[in-house]
Amino acid sequence: MVYFKRGSNKVQVDYTSKDVFKFYKNKYSNIVGNKKFRQILQEYNQEILRMIVFDGLDYSMGYRLGSIRIKKFDNSLRLSEDGEIANKLRPNWSKTLKKWNELYPDKTPEEIKEIPDKPIVYHLNEHTDGVVFRWFWDKVTSNIKNQSAYKFEPVRAIKREAAQAWKNIPNLKNLYYE
Repeated sequence: MVYFKRGSNKVQVDYTSKDVFKFYKNKYSNIVGNKKFRQILQEYNQEILRMIVFDGLDYSMGYRLGSIRIKKFDNSLRLSEDGEIANKLRPNWSKTLKKWNELYPDKTPEEIKEIPDKPIVYHLNEHTDGVVFRWFWDKVTSNIKNQSAYKFEPVRAIKREAAQAWKNIPNLKNLYYE
């Protein structure tokens, strides 16, 4: 079996819940403990997630930071005139690696990397009729300087939970707009 290592994180966090708690402790005199603060923060974030994913909420962050919502995109398979894939489908790496193992059983991962034009298997999103859901930070109402330098990227657990909901609940795709 051929194994490839995943690279390091692209995005590193600037602030954590510890930093938010320090700010809270310095700003207010009647404070709750760190454990209770984290519990409240986690419950609040879970409820916002639930409303965005399951109710189609367009969550306004306040302080003119814009809003966060889920946006749907049509990502069905299209071919260009020369027969190549025209849109940017995401590779299904687990199926691609299995295919490479079948095609090149005697090669090492380094040798496979050197092979040009290897076949790649793509996610076609057939369970959602070719629709892809993405987290979207709407910055139209935001007054942040250098807005284009910032992006919203939810943590992996939230992305996984939302993906499971989209796969298992068929009517969710009607909540979101393009």
